[in-house]
Amino acid sequence: MQTHRAVDALPLPDDWPGTWWAPQDSTLAWLTSRRSPHTRRAYLRDLGHYLTWLRSVGRDPLQVTRSDVDTYVALLQRHTPPPSPASFNRRLAALSSWYRYLIDADITARNPVAAVQRTPVNRDYSATVGLTVAEVRAFLRAADAAVDRWGYGSPMRRTAERDRMLVTMLATLGLRVSEATGLNISDLRHNAGHLAWRQPCPVTPGGARDDRPPVSPGS
Repeated sequence: MQTHRAVDALPLPDDWPGTWWAPQDSTLAWLTSRRSPHTRRAYLRDLGHYLTWLRSVGRDPLQVTRSDVDTYVALLQRHTPPPSPASFNRRLAALSSWYRYLIDADITARNPVAAVQRTPVNRDYSATVGLTVAEVRAFLRAADAAVDRWGYGSPMRRTAERDRMLVTMLATLGLRVSEATGLNISDLRHNAGHLAWRQPCPVTPGGARDDRPPVSPGS
């Protein structure tokens, strides 16, 4: 429902010429086809920024040319601070994905973003600040202490045990918070003799691979 309202708020055209499918409905279908909630949120934000710019310059999304997209790209790069290479590429990926969906739905015949040059990304570098090994260990000890603070059978102990499990999963599996909180016991599978989560590998941008990160004994 929240995604539906967010799509309704996008500055989309009133209709797609020559088709019965409303712009909001086709865009919602495209967005919900993305498996990762994180990707859906990012793509919704990226598309909203693009559509807002198109409306400000009086351009229809289906009439956009490559030169229009190049103008938009130049605008992004002039922003202070400019988006990181990964964020820039994700924005282009979101727009290209949207246009590909509209092509598959016979709403348009062109993807003006397809040939736009992406920015090289150093996969070995991340601007995200991580915890040191000592900090992770202290984090886990604090979670253990929170459990030990309550007696067996106490509702507060069950809450602390849940929190310890979540903290351990974040520390050992490298999950995003949204990925960890979205998991269910039914997502557990056996893979090569190990317990593993049935989900896209969190270290793969966009969740493209269906790797199953093994669950450590501590988890």
